[in-house]
Amino acid sequence: MIVKMDEIMYFETSLRKMEVHLKNGEILTVRKTIKEMSKELDEDCFVKLHSGCVVNIKYIERSLSHEVVLKNGEQLIVSRTRAKGVKKSILDYWRRSV
Repeated sequence: MIVKMDEIMYFETSLRKMEVHLKNGEILTVRKTIKEMSKELDEDCFVKLHSGCVVNIKYIERSLSHEVVLKNGEQLIVSRTRAKGVKKSILDYWRRSV
């Protein structure tokens, strides 16, 4: 199955599997690592929240201190070490898309 980058909300590792969460609510399971998956995506649109989760900035509704809220209401945790970089990536993306 071919999935467009635009359709991916986020992906995360869970019990040695990669779950890809799509904007239509579907969850695909793939056999790839975060590193492999990240190499295939546009770095300007995706940001790593912690060691096991990467999100498509397009679907972020708002950013709080250590979490992001997606447009569908889901909340994802941001690690303390990545919080500053995540916020910067989100702001840069929002500036480019205005």
